[in-house]
Order: sequence, then structure tokens, then C-alpha cells
Amino acid sequence: MKTVAAVALMLVASAGWARDEAAPKPATAPTVAAQAKVRAALPLDDRGAFAAAMRGRIAAPEPVTIRDAAGRIVWDLEPWRTAFAAGEAPPTVNPSLWRQAQLHLIHGLFE
Repeated sequence: MKTVAAVALMLVASAGWARDEAAPKPATAPTVAAQAKVRAALPLDDRGAFAAAMRGRIAAPEPVTIRDAAGRIVWDLEPWRTAFAAGEAPPTVNPSLWRQAQLHLIHGLFE
């Protein structure tokens, strides 16, 4: 019984910690400097990778929302495309990883 109580206490404590950690925090000065260095070293204005990723695309469902038999949404790509990876990388995210996330959002039927 002590083990169950200890596990329950750990779960409650970790749930509180996770809730506190979920709030976004601003990037520290060293992080901002490191991200700026990456941004300056990469040709992020070159859209060639996006053109290559679209090559051979025949069609894409719009919007990409998948529903179960009861009509409930089980997967929705729109929030990822329109909010999560839209625009430029925030100061807390490596610009090359942000760009890679944007490339991964290209979807559809390709030949």
C-alpha cells in the first residue's frame, strides 16, 4: 500500500511540475545569440528545398482533418500548418529545425 501511495504522490507532484513547465518562457540571451548565429549561417531565404519537396505533387486534401465514424476529429493538420510552424522561428527554436518542420508539413499525393 505504501508503494501505491508513493506512486500517487509522485504522479501528483509531477503533474504540478508539468503544468508549471508548460508555460512558455522567453529565450535567454545566449539562446537568442546562438539562434542568430545559426540563422546567419544558413540560406533560409532560399526556397529551393520547398520547391523540391513539392515536386511531383498531384493533389493534397484540404483541409487535412480526419474524423472517426462518430464524426469526432482524430487528427487535424491545420493547427500545425497555421499556428505551430507558420512564419519565422521564434527565438527559442533553432531556425534550421523550424524550417525542417515546415518542410515536413508538405503533404499530399505524389507521383
